[in-house]
Amino acid sequence: MRDINYWINLKEFSPYELIVTSIGWIFWITLYILIIKKIREEKYVEMPWICALGNISWEFTWGFFFYQTINLGEFFVWSYRAWFFLDIYILWGVFKYGKKQIDIPEIKQYFNWLVLAVIAIWIALYATFIASGFDHKWGSQSAYISNVVISTLFITLFLRQWRQRKFSKLMAWCKCLGTLAYTIVYFNFDFPNIFVHVIGGVVFLLDISYLIMLYKMQGKNWKVEEQIVNAA
Repeated sequence: MRDINYWINLKEFSPYELIVTSIGWIFWITLYILIIKKIREEKYVEMPWICALGNISWEFTWGFFFYQTINLGEFFVWSYRAWFFLDIYILWGVFKYGKKQIDIPEIKQYFNWLVLAVIAIWIALYATFIASGFDHKWGSQSAYISNVVISTLFITLFLRQWRQRKFSKLMAWCKCLGTLAYTIVYFNFDFPNIFVHVIGGVVFLLDISYLIMLYKMQGKNWKVEEQIVNAA
């Protein structure tokens, strides 16, 4: 029978560190479930398609090729893989409905081929970044670089389509709080890693900016639409 430390590494990490890490994972897994729910109900992927492809590529690379360095315990290795398996459905949603995010006809025409090309590029970038020794043993550097892209493109997608679609505040909170939990716990995990702390702060500011936009701009827009419908 496996020792508890095989699944959750209590020898090297405190319960606080592992609990906060688990909270971050729970928020992100909830985000994925909410995205899947929206795909099923509204036929729309509420994550920028390039980010969805970056996510599944990161999870594939870390969950199945470089996982040996993840020393938090086997449970956390499988948490990476759990993200990947949920992302398979999101990837299907990107193939099926991702074109709804795009306004340029020439890109729409070759969208599925572009999706495959972008996945290959993401995997190549992650794999060579890790193999070159630039990443942390849990993938924090590459994850936060990707997170800057995700947070930025969430904002640009919202600004382009907020008048046509209602974006989820709960998704935005899950993304914000999930990443924030990791940023907080990295002060214990890897205190000298100033890059992660700074980029984590940047991601948090972007996520808060997105939430402010959701509450201010979208709330106003949908109140106006509701008044128009009621008047009719």
